Amino acid sequence: MTVLRNKETSKVLFAMMRSGETVFPMDLAKALKKSYPTIRGHLERLEKVRIVTMGEKEGKYRHYVIDWERFSEIVIERYETNEDSMINHVLVCPLVLEKPPKYEVKKVFRRLNGNPFFINLIKNYFCGIAERQVQVPDTIDETLDLFEEDLSDSTSLQHTAPGKDAILALKEWALYNRRHFEAYQKVFEKALESTLLKKQE
Repeated sequence: MTVLRNKETSKVLFAMMRSGETVFPMDLAKALKKSYPTIRGHLERLEKVRIVTMGEKEGKYRHYVIDWERFSEIVIERYETNEDSMINHVLVCPLVLEKPPKYEVKKVFRRLNGNPFFINLIKNYFCGIAERQVQVPDTIDETLDLFEEDLSDSTSLQHTAPGKDAILALKEWALYNRRHFEAYQKVFEKALESTLLKKQE
């Protein structure tokens, strides 16, 4: 989705995440040192894909709210359809010998779609990234790449008891992704071994 790859629109969305539950366009304009019409333009783009919604009018202005349920749906859609996502690399990469069946991957995403635990996880992760302010990725799309990497590397997730279906689905997703790392790790180990042998000759 192009809106997630737009740097300026991403800055507006990150600023909304830092501001709390509701935010006024004028406050965003001040925080980002941009004109009100510029901010409104970015908010309209986010509104078109329903990531943000317009709230009640207070005085002259209406505030905006992030729709986290819709945002989590877009997150899942992006992982399922984007050929650059790690899970899609796992499905097509010839180096990954034990590929999960495509229908199993789809089942994992179906279990997460609309799940309150997953929606809260996405919200807490993105707000945590936004609050750092320093070294925040340029776009929402780049942050989604980070989320997938962090999911795969998470030791907390590996040691979490699967009390919720969402936890179990996340564990399965992470397990599939680790096959990607393992395949490339094997290539590295083989290359290192060959290089060391040549050095000894």
